[in-house]
Amino acid sequence: MSNELQEGASLQPVFKELKLGHAVKVMQIGDSHVRGKYFPNSLESTLREYFPNIQFSFYGINGAWARRFYEQDMVSRVAAEHPDLVVISFGTNEAHGSTLDERAHTETMRLLTQRIRERCPDVCFLFTTPPGSFLSQRVSRTSGSRSRRRYSTVKVPNANTAAVARNIVHFCQENSMAVWDIYAIGGGEKSACENWRNSGLMNSDCVHFLTSGYVLQGKLLGEAVHKAYTETVMSGSQTRMMHEPTPLEQQPYQSVRGF
Repeated sequence: MSNELQEGASLQPVFKELKLGHAVKVMQIGDSHVRGKYFPNSLESTLREYFPNIQFSFYGINGAWARRFYEQDMVSRVAAEHPDLVVISFGTNEAHGSTLDERAHTETMRLLTQRIRERCPDVCFLFTTPPGSFLSQRVSRTSGSRSRRRYSTVKVPNANTAAVARNIVHFCQENSMAVWDIYAIGGGEKSACENWRNSGLMNSDCVHFLTSGYVLQGKLLGEAVHKAYTETVMSGSQTRMMHEPTPLEQQPYQSVRGF
């Protein structure tokens, strides 16, 4: 899947202001991927390359599910920034539950966007899907003449991520909201998790990412926004897109260790 937004035309009110050269306020909210600052900082710097008048803020909470942010204290925190665009980046923690209750997850997204829009009537939304992660699984094997049983822990791709990503995309399609499906862009159910890890971009816990991984995600998202802007507002103009390779294309390399 190419690096682009789905339902990108829903951001037309924001794109119109950007075309006019007006200041646009963008706020990203999310879990530890946002809290760690490298992802939002990279997104901000990439957007500023294209749109110098962007005003950017972010707020993340380690271990947060999206439902934490529809509570009134979080809604007030978002509203205080008077954002024109809210980037909503959750899903990793939801995927680490035993099962996904799709109806409850959908209701969470509905309440979150509804309550923010009640305070910020003209706001636009851009959802991102979780990029992929691994679970620790205990396995056993027998060895020796006495068939002694030994145990070890291995990392296996978190299959729930696919369900969470699909549900986010479906919600956005049903409600005409922009979504950046990094899970599909990174390789999808077949290889997203392995691509991130094999490219040397994941932390040793196989849930979080190294600085280089978050920087790549921020660049890709910023460029996807610019591509949607070009297609929606500046159609017919010639724009050359430059971006880092996706995790599938990225070659493994030694990187600075993340948080």
